[in-house]
Amino acid sequence: MAFNSKKLPLPIHENGTPFARVDLRFLDVAHDSESFEGRIFFNEPDASARTPTEVNAGYAGSLYVFGHPHCWGDDGHCALPPGPLHGYDNRAPHHLVPQLHVVRVTHSVERLIEAGARTVIVTVLPIVRKKASRRVSPGLLRFSRLELVSYD
Repeated sequence: MAFNSKKLPLPIHENGTPFARVDLRFLDVAHDSESFEGRIFFNEPDASARTPTEVNAGYAGSLYVFGHPHCWGDDGHCALPPGPLHGYDNRAPHHLVPQLHVVRVTHSVERLIEAGARTVIVTVLPIVRKKASRRVSPGLLRFSRLELVSYD
């Protein structure tokens, strides 16, 4: 039902230098379908929509994708162009170009390291809300790469 990453190494410095911040980066996130919340859990591969959004339950944060499921423009309005027309094309990117989403996960990573962990499995639940109901929609979260980046 959810996205589960491979084991990612945690940013542990043998020289004792602590990190100032840790980000979870989702590269090239598609947003051509429904809007959703991506609930992020660490080392909870069986997380569900009922899993509490609390640090003790492995919750590390959320990313929010504003989707564009319909095209309201003329024919071709929502078709991604192959690239800039020329080297001096300074127009803003097309509105459906995949996005970068960054979620700060410093506190969650610190807790894992303090508990002795060396790796983490990232679980993301794409949750769609319709009025009072919520459902996990696994096909919504599409991206090219996941990175755990630390800053000294």
